[in-house]
Amino acid sequence: MKGKLTGTELARAACGLFQAGGFSARMVYLFDTSRAYSGQAIIEVFWGDRWGAEKNQ
Repeated sequence: MKGKLTGTELARAACGLFQAGGFSARMVYLFDTSRAYSGQAIIEVFWGDRWGAEKNQ
C-alpha cells in the first residue's frame, strides 16, 4: 500500500531508535503456523536484567 507503513517497518524503526539510544533491542517475528498470513513483527528491549516486549494495540 503506497504511503502506509507496515507493522514490520514500524517495529524496525522503533528497534533502531532504541539501539541508537543505547538500549539492546532486537526484532522478533511471531507466526501462527495454522493460519496463512498470520505473521507479526515486534521488538524486545533489554531492560535491567531481562528482555521484554510491551503489547501495543
